[in-house]
Amino acid sequence: MTIDPTTLPTLAGLLDARAELLPDRDSFVFLADGDNAEHGMSYARLRTEALRIAGALKQFDIVNERVLLLLPGDLNFLPAFFACIYAGAIAVPLYPPGRAQRNAAIENVVADCEPAVILTTRDIMATTMPRPGQDSPLARPKWLTVADALSADVTEATACPAGADSIAFLQYTSGSTGSPRGVMVRHRNIMANQRMIRHGFANDHNTIGGGWLPLFHDMGLIGNVLQSLYIGCPLIFMAPASFLRRPMRWLRMIANYRITTSGAPNFAYDLCARKATDDDVASLDLGSWKVAYCGAEPIHYHSLRRFFERFRDAGFRWESLLPCYGLAEATLFVSGGPVTLPSRDGADDALQIASGAVAPGLSVDILDIDSGQHVADGEVGEICVAGPSVCDGYWGSNADNSAFDSNSGSHGVASLRTGDLGFLSGGRLFVTGRLKDMMVVNGRNIFPEDVEMLICHRHVDFVTSGSAVFSVTSNQSERLVVIQELQHRSSGPYDDAARLIRREILRRFDLQVYDIVLVRQWSLPRTTSGKIQRYKCKQAYHENAFKIIHRDTLLSAFTDLDNSGMRRRKPRS
Repeated sequence: MTIDPTTLPTLAGLLDARAELLPDRDSFVFLADGDNAEHGMSYARLRTEALRIAGALKQFDIVNERVLLLLPGDLNFLPAFFACIYAGAIAVPLYPPGRAQRNAAIENVVADCEPAVILTTRDIMATTMPRPGQDSPLARPKWLTVADALSADVTEATACPAGADSIAFLQYTSGSTGSPRGVMVRHRNIMANQRMIRHGFANDHNTIGGGWLPLFHDMGLIGNVLQSLYIGCPLIFMAPASFLRRPMRWLRMIANYRITTSGAPNFAYDLCARKATDDDVASLDLGSWKVAYCGAEPIHYHSLRRFFERFRDAGFRWESLLPCYGLAEATLFVSGGPVTLPSRDGADDALQIASGAVAPGLSVDILDIDSGQHVADGEVGEICVAGPSVCDGYWGSNADNSAFDSNSGSHGVASLRTGDLGFLSGGRLFVTGRLKDMMVVNGRNIFPEDVEMLICHRHVDFVTSGSAVFSVTSNQSERLVVIQELQHRSSGPYDDAARLIRREILRRFDLQVYDIVLVRQWSLPRTTSGKIQRYKCKQAYHENAFKIIHRDTLLSAFTDLDNSGMRRRKPRS
C-alpha cells in the first residue's frame, strides 16, 4: 500500500495516513549533540503526542486562535506544531528567546498576532514568562509547556475538521528589509508547494533528508520536516547551534547517514569550505549527496565553486548543487535548478547564478519597476509570482496587503509582487536584489548585491556574505557606503584592503566609494536566517554604532566630517 499525497488536502490527513502506513519506523532522527546522540520519533508516536498536546490545548478554547511556539529545534517541536493543526489552532513558530533584542522581537510578534497560548519548555518559560504585574505583551497569553501538556490528565483530542482553506500557521518573514510580518499559510498553499519541492528536487521514496536549518523558519519546517513527511522519507537533523559550533558536523552527518538531499544558505557552504582541514576531507564520503540546495540569501558563484573544489575529493559532485529561490509569501519554493550563469562579457567578478526553472504550477513575470508592464527576456524588473502556493496576505486587519492580488495571475489564483528584482533568461530565473535596497547613484540604478558580490571574495580577510552596501545623502547627493566584515583571524594593516575595495568598485561600476568601514565578523545585523539587514546596517552607521577596525572615507575638502568629527584627507589615487 502506498500513499498519493496529492490527494490529501491537509497536513493532519497527511500525518494520519503516514502513521497508519508506517507507524513504527523512526522517521525523524535528531542528533542532540550534533554527532551521535540519536533520538528518534516515529509517525505513530508523533501523531499520538500531537493529539495529547491538542487535548491539553483545547481547554483554552483555541479553535482559530493563535498558538505561539517558543521551542528549541528538537523533536519536541514536531508534536507541538501538529498539535496546533489537530486542535484547529493557528501555529506561530518563532525563534526561541535568548538575547534581549530577540525577546523584543518576540514581544512585537505577540502584539501583532495576539496568541491565546504560548507553548514552550520549562526552561524557556522560567526565563521568558513575565513576572506577576509586569507590563508586557507576553503576560496576556496563557503559558503551557510541552512536558505538562503530555502529562496532563486529558483525553487525546479528536482532530478538528480543518479544511484546505484553513490557515495552518503564520510564517513570520525574516525582516531583512523591515519589521517581520506574519504570512497566512493555508493548508492548500502547503500541499501545493510540497508538490513543487518534490518535483524540483526529484525527491522520492529513496530520498534521505537531513540538515540543521531552524524549524521555526520556512526552509527548515516546510523544506525539511514537511517535505520528508510528504514523500515518506526519513529526516536526520541537528540544531543550528550544533552546526555553527562545528560546521563539519553537517557534512559528517550527510556522510554517516547517506543523506541524499540537504541544503543551506550560501554562508554555510562558504563556512565549511574555509573550516575544513585535509583530514576532514579525507574522512568524508559525500557520494550519496544528490541535491545540495542553496537559498535564503544571495548566492555567490565563488562560494559554491570553493565548496566544490574543497570537497570533490570526498565525492561531492558539481551537478549536485541546486541554487533555488523562494519566499514565505509563496509558502517557500518558487524555482530551482543546476548552476547556470548568464552569458556576459568581461570578467567573472560578479557572476550571477540562476535560481533555476520556475516550479510547475507557478508562473513568474518580470514587471517594469515604474510602469508595471512586462519586460523582455534579460531585462531586470520586479519579480511577480502567481500560483496555488502563493499566499493571500499578512495577518492582521491593519496589514499592508497591497502586494497581493487574490484574483489575478495567469492561473486565476493569488499573485504577488515580491519586491525582489530579477530577470528571466532561457527559461531560468535570476534574482538580482531587493527593490527597497536599490540605490540611485549618479542617476544610475545600482543593486547592492552586485557590489557586495564583487568585493567579498577579493581579499582573504573578508567574510563572504559579510558585506553591506547602501547609499547615504551627503551634500545633496547619494554617496556609496561599504561596510565589510573581517575574519576573526585577520590582524591588519588594512590600508591595502580598503584601497582594494575602492579600486575594484571604480573599475567594475565606475563609482567612487564615499566611505569604507571594516568591522569584525558578525558585526552586521542579520535576520534569524542569516540575511544581512541593510536597513539596520544603515541605521547603525548613522548612529555610529559599529566598532570600527579601519575606516577610509573619501571626503570633500570643506564640508563632510567622519563619525569622529575629524576631517580625513582624500587618499591618493
